[in-house]
Amino acid sequence: MTGEGAKEGASSVPVSGVPYVPSSAQPVTEWSEAIFRELCDWASAHVGRWERWDPDYLVLTIDTHKGLAVEPVVIDTFEDELTVTFGYWETLLPEDGIHDDTDSRRAAVAARALASDWLEGRIATAVYFAGDKWCGSRMIEANEDYQSRIADIEWIKNLGPKRVELRWADRSRLTHFTLSNGHLVSP
Repeated sequence: MTGEGAKEGASSVPVSGVPYVPSSAQPVTEWSEAIFRELCDWASAHVGRWERWDPDYLVLTIDTHKGLAVEPVVIDTFEDELTVTFGYWETLLPEDGIHDDTDSRRAAVAARALASDWLEGRIATAVYFAGDKWCGSRMIEANEDYQSRIADIEWIKNLGPKRVELRWADRSRLTHFTLSNGHLVSP
């Protein structure tokens, strides 16, 4: 499921894993191993942490960028899918759902691009709430007229969102807005 319907705070990722070092003592699925190979060098360059989780899949977490703590990006291989999660938004890759011999490469390329855009501040997420209840999330490109995009709640208006958070990897950029009668009230 992509963005504007992503699961409520849910993730396919359980609560804990163990540091992953490729070996027969830490078996993972073929898909997980292929994704690890595709992302290993890139993850190392981004100070990513790999963990092995039961049953036999991997989770990559990147929570620093250029030496600073950031809102993390999490990439997991649960159930032989590749899920990218950040800023209360997630997507499954490859998005076209076509599975062939190039899946791991296509999915890894897309995951790197999304994660890099998040970490570099080229994208943010708009997270909608009715009180404390999550209503939905959507990805926002930094260069678009994001205030009008944030105010467009037609896709979730039946849930009655009253507040929206604009989240970035750089936590200091977090911005809160109030929604009133379908209009965005600036902070």
